[in-house]
Amino acid sequence: MTRNIDRKSIDLSNINRRRFVQGVSSTVGVSGLGVSGLGKASAEGAREYIGVSYDTRTHITQRKCTASLNYKPDGRLSGILKIAGYNIPVGSDGRIKPNSSSDMWSYWIEKEEEKFQEDDQKLQIRLNFDGDRMVGWMTRPTPKFAKLSFSMNAVDRGATMDKIESALNPKDLSKFDKNPTIPQKGIPTETSIQNMRVKPDKSENYLKKRGGE
Repeated sequence: MTRNIDRKSIDLSNINRRRFVQGVSSTVGVSGLGVSGLGKASAEGAREYIGVSYDTRTHITQRKCTASLNYKPDGRLSGILKIAGYNIPVGSDGRIKPNSSSDMWSYWIEKEEEKFQEDDQKLQIRLNFDGDRMVGWMTRPTPKFAKLSFSMNAVDRGATMDKIESALNPKDLSKFDKNPTIPQKGIPTETSIQNMRVKPDKSENYLKKRGGE
């Protein structure tokens, strides 16, 4: 099931092209809305994308991800996302409002079919897309599962997995209570709110309570 966040019609000519520093939920930094990317899509059919999926909290890389998408300037989208070992069909109708922080089309996708489930939990996806680039995350609606981010750019613009991966900002793993393992397929669990906690800040007050270290 794919749902549009907002069906309000907008005029693309009024959208400013600006630098989009960071995507939702700690995704890789990319440029803002590519109006030319949206404009050329319908005549050329499906467009290919490549990138990487990675753990949102730690930025540990999971694996390569790809997509093949048809889209229209009014935000209609259809195709296949290949992320985290899943082949995920997507489709949308109507017009949608760009994400307020990035000027990218914003989609909310839920997959309830058994092949997408784990522990009887559906797959949820936030996808932000401007024709040339996409960023987003995947998770399941329970604290057991973390968020898995992804970032992809159009192959015809020179994108490669290595280029996308090199843009990730590594996180300081020493602040967490353990070094997590990120699975090659599916949504991480070791970095979820339930399973991965930040170490206490060893401030002066903390050390006094512990008797000093």
